[in-house]
Formats: sequence, structure tokens, C-alpha cells
Amino acid sequence: MLQLLMHCINEPCFDTLRTKKQLGYLFPCVAAICNALLLLIYRYDVFCTDHDTFGIVGASLTLSTHGSKYSVEYACGCIDQFFEDFLNILSSWTESDFHSHVDSLLQRKLEPDICLEEEVSRNWTEILFQFYQFDRMGKEVEVLRHVTQKGLVEWYQRHILPNPTHRRLTIKVVSHYTTTAVLDAGEKMLESSVDSPVAILLKEEDMEAFKQECPLYPRGEKGGD
Repeated sequence: MLQLLMHCINEPCFDTLRTKKQLGYLFPCVAAICNALLLLIYRYDVFCTDHDTFGIVGASLTLSTHGSKYSVEYACGCIDQFFEDFLNILSSWTESDFHSHVDSLLQRKLEPDICLEEEVSRNWTEILFQFYQFDRMGKEVEVLRHVTQKGLVEWYQRHILPNPTHRRLTIKVVSHYTTTAVLDAGEKMLESSVDSPVAILLKEEDMEAFKQECPLYPRGEKGGD
């Protein structure tokens, strides 16, 4: 049920928060030095996904936005409003619209493994987490074929929208660095020689010393607990 919901909600989520609200944006998520070139890997960070962590099932919505344009409170408010509005979107779908999402997810689950590595990885995951459900795909397909639009709406109201038994964890990370600062740091690294202080700090044997020199927030005494 949760996988189907995430399949249904991803596109409206991106359209609402990224396209209409302009909250998500293109940002560098990785900076690396390769062959004397500074590489920045960019991505849009507005998406929903489901999780199964040691049998604990959950879902998350990830949103990265520009701190100088929108406050954390505004972004969280837009997310809450989107969850409320999506109930109306989900309820207004025609039977054909709903089944198109179900069929799309079914098609993905019915696709055969394209290589031996993929088959081994799928089965090894079952062994690693001690589930041993080697026919998991077949069972999930059977359940999906019996899911109704009304059932999904009721499940969404019970597990996603606020209610007396509803629990939600919100993690807010506010950065004080800018893309310009990342680029400036990269340029300094490119200009540095192997023996420069910047390069030395990145050596594995000095990593502990490097961490001890980093400021803490709230700032504490070095070497303290």
C-alpha cells in the first residue's frame, strides 16, 4: 500500500513544491577533485520515498530549498498543505487514473531480473534481513491487484494525515554555506600543491586532528564530552 502511495504522490509532490512553489532547486550535492578538475554533481531534491528498515516501514518527503529565499517554517507549512491537498487529488481521480498507477507499479514488479547480479542482490537482501520471502514480488503483485481507490484513500487518511495516532518526525537542516563558498574552496584546493595545509588535512592519518580543529555548534571545549 505504501509503495503504491509513493508511486502516486511523487509526481504531484514535485509539481506542487518544485514547479509551482519553487521550493526545490538545483544544488551541488557532491564536490570532488578529479584530474585537477573540480566536479560538482547537481540534483533536484524534492522527492518522496518509502523505507523498510529492519521490518519498520515508513515514508519520507525530502525537500532542499534556498535558505535566503524561504524560511524553514514556510517550507514545512507548504509540505503540510501539500499533504492535505493531495487527499483531494487522490479522491478526485477517475477509476482509469487510479488503475493506470496500479498497472505502472505492477509492470515494474513483474519485470524479470535483467542480470544475475540483480537476482543475487534481491535474494541476498532477504537472507541478510532474515525475511526469507524469496517470492516477495509475487505476493506484492497479488496484493496490488486487490487494492481499491477507496482503500488507498482511507489508508492515507489513517496513516499520513494528522490524527490522534499519527506520528511524524521532521528533520530540519539549515546550512550557513553557499555555492560560492564551495567553489572558492575547490579553487583553493586546485591551486594547492600536495604539501599544502589544505591537502594535508585531507590525508587519512590526519583526519582525527582535522576533526578536532573543526568548530562545534554550540561551541564547546576541545576534548570535552
